[in-house]
Amino acid sequence: MNIPAKNYLLIFLSLSLLSSCASVEKKTTTWQGYFENTIAENPLDLHYENHGQGNPIIFLHGMGASLYTWRHLIEPLEPHYRLLLFDLKGFGKSPKPYDDKYSMFDQAELIYRFILKNDLSNLTLIGHSLGGGVAMMVALKLAKEAPARLSRLILIDSVAYPQKLPGVIRMLRTPVLGVLGLYLIPDRIKVHDLLKSIYFDDNKIAPEDVEAYAVPLSLPRAKYALRQTARQLIPDNMEEVLAMYPQIKVPTLIIWGREDKIIPLENGERLHQAIKNSQLIVIDDCGHDPHEERPGEVIEVIRNFLQD
Repeated sequence: MNIPAKNYLLIFLSLSLLSSCASVEKKTTTWQGYFENTIAENPLDLHYENHGQGNPIIFLHGMGASLYTWRHLIEPLEPHYRLLLFDLKGFGKSPKPYDDKYSMFDQAELIYRFILKNDLSNLTLIGHSLGGGVAMMVALKLAKEAPARLSRLILIDSVAYPQKLPGVIRMLRTPVLGVLGLYLIPDRIKVHDLLKSIYFDDNKIAPEDVEAYAVPLSLPRAKYALRQTARQLIPDNMEEVLAMYPQIKVPTLIIWGREDKIIPLENGERLHQAIKNSQLIVIDDCGHDPHEERPGEVIEVIRNFLQD
């Protein structure tokens, strides 16, 4: 039987990718480990942008995104606040090391140490999706270790509770399918299909947005980091983490797209019940990315919350 040369190349590529991605195992991520420091003494320097002056606001994006996701909020907010927009570890222009520290706890520890190193106070944390989960972990650690630093918390369609994982996450967590899907499907096609599942109105997906999210996926180890993040997305001690939510005492704004197909609105309602000093704002005709799909409404809600 004669096999075309291009098929040999495809088989070799697939086996090579499977071998390289399987060499680092998913590590155990625990709440106690987070509080006992989950990273080395010299943590990574994450890439971030600094805009404006005033009380600081840290912005944390969702999985597969970058600080580009906050582009609509910069100009309206920077006259009054210092905006610190981060690329999380493994995303955007931040480092993507070949290690096993891509959990929410690992991400949160990097942000927590940045806050201490830069002596930030009167701080607001804003997190979307995965970044919302990271923001809550930071808020909980600050509540225990440095409660005076955090002033407010804003969660947008945030990771918070166990649920059926979106198809793209299930695919990334699958050893064979995850590798093949990541490496054999063009990045721009993957990004466009993902944005279609995120947006309520597909007409709002601009070509420049697809390009902005696709380009970082071609960087060295970016796909590895994406798979590791997907594999470590759910903490091993999730029930213990859920029980901690009521310890968040700072004023908290929860924003949710009513038509979110990634994280259902019922999770936002549940989170609102768990965090007593919170308010829930639901945006109609909106999917998983309110700050990108309906930025005008999100900006108004955030402004009112920060000025209240």
